[in-house]
Amino acid sequence: MFYAGTAFWVLTEAPKHLWFIISEPQIDDSRILYVNFTSYHADRPAEAENDPACIVNPGEHPFVQHQTCVYFYGAQVGSLTTLENRYKAGRIRLDQPASSELLQKMRDCAGKSMYMETQHYQILEDQHLV
Repeated sequence: MFYAGTAFWVLTEAPKHLWFIISEPQIDDSRILYVNFTSYHADRPAEAENDPACIVNPGEHPFVQHQTCVYFYGAQVGSLTTLENRYKAGRIRLDQPASSELLQKMRDCAGKSMYMETQHYQILEDQHLV
């Protein structure tokens, strides 16, 4: 149910953001790295919540209606057990997964972000994904 590219909503979160698993749970199910999308504003300066490292455009995922960016600074790490328990409790709703191209784009861009935490990027390196 939870694999690389899985998209989900945390229903107890406000405001709600679409999250994507960018690590490989089959390699390490205790350190699953996921990031979310947030609106991108080209007219604003770069900052953690307006990170130009990975711009996602309409057509790259059905959710995206305008320029969006990946919020690498807000990346989260959880275990497969935690995600499955949240899903079973109705706290997570799945969405259409990322295409293989979008998943690879997010992984590639993670290293370009000035805001990605080193320990989060290390998960991708440890799994030989970047």
